[in-house]
Amino acid sequence: MTTRRKTRIPRQMTDAQAADFYDRHSLEDLDPRDIEPIETPEISTSPAIGLTVRFPKEIIEQVRTAAKVLGKKPTQLVREWTIERLTLEQEAGSLARPESTLAPSQERAVRARVIASVNKQLPTAIRQALQDMQDTPTDSHKATA
Repeated sequence: MTTRRKTRIPRQMTDAQAADFYDRHSLEDLDPRDIEPIETPEISTSPAIGLTVRFPKEIIEQVRTAAKVLGKKPTQLVREWTIERLTLEQEAGSLARPESTLAPSQERAVRARVIASVNKQLPTAIRQALQDMQDTPTDSHKATA
């Protein structure tokens, strides 16, 4: 019984040459010394499920603008915002105490006050965070200084 000699993978190929090479060879033909292991991302075991939500056109435009400024896709941004909000709800909202003794109208009133308070404080918190960032040199600023 003769063993077939394994094919070495050329180190430098154009895209066309690589396509031709791999069209003519299977993994069994290749020399194992040329095959390098790669890191594969961990795949979530919980499947993602889609949810369709309708928004007024003005809201969609605001989401698209915010996503563009942040360098993200609108769906990614909405997903992140939803997860952030659910985290808040788990910490201090309806998900933290599902057996609330408040009537639904009282729960809504409390939530409205909390949101109004947070929204009122946001501009100051944003200005302070930006100022803190300007006062603290980052690695990129250190490298140019």
